Amino acid sequence: MAMMIAALTGVIAWRLMGLNDEVFESIPGMGAAFITHFVMNKIRSPEISPLGRYDWPDDRKTRAIAAALIIPFGAVEATYAISGPDVADSVSGPSGDWIVEANFGSEQLADGFEYVNDGETISINMHTDSIEDAEDINIVGVRATLTYSEDETSNGIGCNAPGASNSDPDTITSTMAHNEKNMTESGQNSDGPPSSHSVEVEWYDSSMIGNVSNVSRSQITMGLDSGGIGLGAYALDISVTVGTGGAIGCAHTDDGEDVEYLVELITLEYSIEPV
Repeated sequence: MAMMIAALTGVIAWRLMGLNDEVFESIPGMGAAFITHFVMNKIRSPEISPLGRYDWPDDRKTRAIAAALIIPFGAVEATYAISGPDVADSVSGPSGDWIVEANFGSEQLADGFEYVNDGETISINMHTDSIEDAEDINIVGVRATLTYSEDETSNGIGCNAPGASNSDPDTITSTMAHNEKNMTESGQNSDGPPSSHSVEVEWYDSSMIGNVSNVSRSQITMGLDSGGIGLGAYALDISVTVGTGGAIGCAHTDDGEDVEYLVELITLEYSIEPV
């Protein structure tokens, strides 16, 4: 019982002092247990060998045994201290203040044109397999940009009246999805230059960029590194709801819209420096 209590006390004390970052706490725990055993043996029954059936070896053998035990353990601990992870880089490193610089980029996933009829929804399916070495890219989001014009036509003598031939705007809706994450945005066209809108889905923690306080390095990494979440299938749904203008003697026709789309993966590279 005394050995168990000593071992547990040694482990707890080693952790509280923070020394387990360099030497695993089981080593001082075992040491405390053996020391307790030898001390209790010396106090209670010194006539009995603490090694049981075996007597203490002479000094020469003792030194040889000690060297055989200490040298391998010392080599292992020295190797760990030199090449092991730094405290700030460990999985549960200490909290601190950091400057995190972020560099966002993009990788084109797909582009094209689709004619979408009134009331119709088309789906465009994509996969990161189409991008070379995608598994080496930190993908933290996806953005789809849709561009469209107005192709509504009018016909009739009444179209000469002021405003009679003006088109009513159509509503173009896009839904971008990846795994369980999705987002929907809408835009409207008009007579004149093309219109556009974007829809983005992101899965990184923007609060971990800039001056970041009271968090560990590993927490920042968890917030900014996607860990492969961005790999896999993507889907873009596009739908059109037309609006048809008109006036007396001026008939309008609008069956749908020609929509151009560009889908880009949002990439992130970052650096973490202590303040």
